[in-house]
Amino acid sequence: MTKIETSATSCNMAKLFVANGYAFGEYWAGYIFTRTLQNPYAFYLAREKMAVLSAQPDVEDGEREIIAAADTFTLEELSVYFPLDFKKTSNIDWLRSVNVLLLCADETKVRLNLLYYTWPAVQLRFVSEIEANTLVIYDRFTPNDALQSLQKEALTKGITAEIERWSMVKLLVMGDRFGELAPHICIETIEKKGKPEINLSPRTS
Repeated sequence: MTKIETSATSCNMAKLFVANGYAFGEYWAGYIFTRTLQNPYAFYLAREKMAVLSAQPDVEDGEREIIAAADTFTLEELSVYFPLDFKKTSNIDWLRSVNVLLLCADETKVRLNLLYYTWPAVQLRFVSEIEANTLVIYDRFTPNDALQSLQKEALTKGITAEIERWSMVKLLVMGDRFGELAPHICIETIEKKGKPEINLSPRTS
């Protein structure tokens, strides 16, 4: 059986789950991964621990039940709880700063939505040029030439394996999944001296 060492492959585990359509949020001292809270199980990943949790919190104490926990799981053990395609992987290291390049008609709206749904689990850095560990968001108005040009630029820079592209359709699906795990806050982003400042206030709805 293939074992997974958490300390060495936490980023690879995050890549595996996101590639399979799971979103994640901060939980305890690590991260919790789910596709939807309607599923029976969630995956917990910390620096030196893994666990299978109940997706829904307990109604009394607000905590999720620990179904199974270990320093390592085999792929076979994970497959009992999660329908994962182990051949899939994301090109993004989600557990470090993620660069985001927006190629959308309404970049401001997309930017705010990304911050709203992924904060604070994902550390976003919006860029104007392609770099390593970049998520490219594009919509149906993005010219194919622009996408092909980015692909050539990534190839020239030797970072093709660290670039991932999401269409707006995929962003909407994943955004909803991240949103289920996000804190109940409203995020307003203000550009000041080239640095984004995030003001937090309770959600009004």
